[in-house]
Amino acid sequence: MEPHEAQALRQLAAEAARRKPYRGLDYEPHPKEIVCLPQVGDTELDVGIVAAVLWLHSLSGVTTEWSCQGEVVPRNDTYRPYVIFYCDDPVTVPEVLRILKDSEHGLSGSPTITCGYFKTRVEVEWYNGRVRYVLRWHDRLSLQSFMEWLSQKGPHPR
Repeated sequence: MEPHEAQALRQLAAEAARRKPYRGLDYEPHPKEIVCLPQVGDTELDVGIVAAVLWLHSLSGVTTEWSCQGEVVPRNDTYRPYVIFYCDDPVTVPEVLRILKDSEHGLSGSPTITCGYFKTRVEVEWYNGRVRYVLRWHDRLSLQSFMEWLSQKGPHPR
């Protein structure tokens, strides 16, 4: 078992210990938080994705549409953490890509992370007459690692 898989399983066990009944399940799979977003107002977001959504909203011309914190152990892309966003500022998307690239090479100097565990992907789609972007992380641990790196560097690292 890979170290990141073991860590994801430990995280799953820790979450299981905090679970409460929810709609026939023994836990709430996506706990929510109400967050006030610029130009949007109060929005309900998964707790695990709030920091990523707030970071994107801090960038020029960005608005988010959908997001999800993902499952603890994703089975496929449908269950991975993601944020769908639009960007009206042509400088911002290359900046997001640069930050993601820098983060993959700057996380604690860990060979596990720099050799491919910490993965993000940006997909570009044509949707309802607009270009939209899907920022997707490999899993929750990868999202958390990125947000920790970002909190150390500040929202607009150079």
